[in-house]
Amino acid sequence: MRVGFVGKRARLDGIGAARYSCEMPLEPYDAVVTSLDNIGFHEAGITGISHENGTIWLHLENVHFGEESRYAVVALKGVRQIRRDGESVSEIAADHPDGEIIHFGLEASGAVMLIVEWMDYQPSRSCTRAYEIDCADLEIEKGAVDNPTNVR
Repeated sequence: MRVGFVGKRARLDGIGAARYSCEMPLEPYDAVVTSLDNIGFHEAGITGISHENGTIWLHLENVHFGEESRYAVVALKGVRQIRRDGESVSEIAADHPDGEIIHFGLEASGAVMLIVEWMDYQPSRSCTRAYEIDCADLEIEKGAVDNPTNVR
């Protein structure tokens, strides 16, 4: 599994160290990125989900990059399998209009584990879903503090 940052362009290949390839005109990271430790997804809102050619894009708000809360797009590339609550599914789809990330992390197997609470405030309903996504690559595009159009 490669973990990369589009825009910030630090990539992590397997367990090795990250390398830079500054392809976008955004400020570079101050340090080599070797994990998701400085990125907080807890309580980040899902503003959109799209699927295309084996890639899932999660459009998010309130992702914490250190002390900053920003918009972001997470691209899960080369998706081989998605399991929702242990059952195989073809895509990630919202159960209710509002989605909040409870947990986002990498499993020992290399799969991405995503736990989302889906809420509908009008009739006051919610459900929590656990997704395990087997994919080849993970890229995170860091967006603006106040403008989601600055990311994909």
